[in-house]
Amino acid sequence: MRYAPMLASHATVADVPGRWLLEYKWDGMRLLLERHDHGLVLFSRNGVDATERFPELHGLADRVPVGTVLDGEVVAFDEATGQPSFARLQRRMHVSNADTARRAATEVPVGLMVFDLLALGDQDLLNQPLTTRRERLTALGLGSSGGSDPWRVPPSAPGNLADLLATASNHGIEGVVAKDPAGTYQPGERSPSWRKIKVRQRQAFVVAGWLEGSDGAPLGSLLLGYHDAEGSLRWAGTVGSGLSTETAAALHATFVQMEQPELALVDCSLDEAGTREGRWAPSRTPGSDGPRVAHAVAPTLVVEVEFAEWTPQGRLRHPVFKGARMDKAPAEVTRTT
Repeated sequence: MRYAPMLASHATVADVPGRWLLEYKWDGMRLLLERHDHGLVLFSRNGVDATERFPELHGLADRVPVGTVLDGEVVAFDEATGQPSFARLQRRMHVSNADTARRAATEVPVGLMVFDLLALGDQDLLNQPLTTRRERLTALGLGSSGGSDPWRVPPSAPGNLADLLATASNHGIEGVVAKDPAGTYQPGERSPSWRKIKVRQRQAFVVAGWLEGSDGAPLGSLLLGYHDAEGSLRWAGTVGSGLSTETAAALHATFVQMEQPELALVDCSLDEAGTREGRWAPSRTPGSDGPRVAHAVAPTLVVEVEFAEWTPQGRLRHPVFKGARMDKAPAEVTRTT
């Protein structure tokens, strides 16, 4: 992986200068795509090789010269609504076996939204302004819409930000990204020249443990945290809504292998979390009589959660589990709003 993806800063409508280029923020998985001599290599935002996960994108190698590097988002769409579905993408983004990935591609097809060009052949474009990079990207003829190819270059142009946010909300799109047309590409940096405005509160959290279900289920909800400026893992609350029976069972099977005696969160009140003893008890038999208890796990799993707002106490209000994220490292998870 030659580059790390450039990241957008969080912003409000008032933070976006006029005439900046506006794009939809797609609810998917970020990918960098590098054209090598032997074909296309795909990397997630944290540098994990994702080439085998998306075989339907390999044909893009025939459309770009060796040395080309593309930046984009892979998205799965709900069959009924046509809206981006991160939950549906879960069935693709965690598959690493090539044969399984090929079968999954027929069941859950994905699309690639290509929005930047970092290199073209032997030409490095990082220091070129965004307008130049977009012109070169458009000239590749990858298409802006329609066609049978699973990739396209979505629009990026000045416009009415409020209108685009309303459209994003109506169509289940996560938000809008505003970009400085004169901005250069800054690999691995969270730059003010890209600013994202979300229509829904949503971010990644680290799982620090789980609560057994009040109905005796082995897993009822997750204990969530994020890193502060000093690197400590702060408590954000719990999430149980959105966890299907199958997902809860799969997570529980993973967590029992990760269980540890101490909770990594520095400020978690387990009484507030919903336990009646204010403690965790890893040795307790799930489903037996007694208080609802928490279990601590090694804080290595990152999940995506949607929520209404932060409470004054710094907890999530009305959180909903959306899925696990293999493309984000726990250390980079901080509070974003």
